[in-house]
Amino acid sequence: MYLCDLTPNGDYGRALTLPGTGVAVVAAAPLASHATRLEATGGHAYAQVTVAGLAVRLTTEAGAPLGGETVRFTSAGGLDLGTAVTGIDGRAERTAQVLVPINLDTGAIDTSKLTGPFTATFAGQPAYQPAEQQAPITLD
Repeated sequence: MYLCDLTPNGDYGRALTLPGTGVAVVAAAPLASHATRLEATGGHAYAQVTVAGLAVRLTTEAGAPLGGETVRFTSAGGLDLGTAVTGIDGRAERTAQVLVPINLDTGAIDTSKLTGPFTATFAGQPAYQPAEQQAPITLD
């Protein structure tokens, strides 16, 4: 085994060679350490709020249930509460997890985008016209 510098002054690292094997192990190091800078920006505090019990029933005008149809739920403040697919009885329920801002000075959770009714929307399809209905969200 031979230990040799890769440069005359050894700045770039060292190599270990094993005679008769053609194997060389090279360990390199950077020439110099450079200064770095890390920038960070402010964050925002949010609380996860569960909105449960959003329920709809989708039927034809004659009252026959429409199963397998997608209904979208939206809060009055414009938050997307997700979708649910109706069962064979035309009913769909949704529980949504939404993030709402927290006032760090007071600890108050801003539920303003959840106040008022939610809107349930069926976009329609070729055989059935769109439908929309509102119902309240109560904060407990």
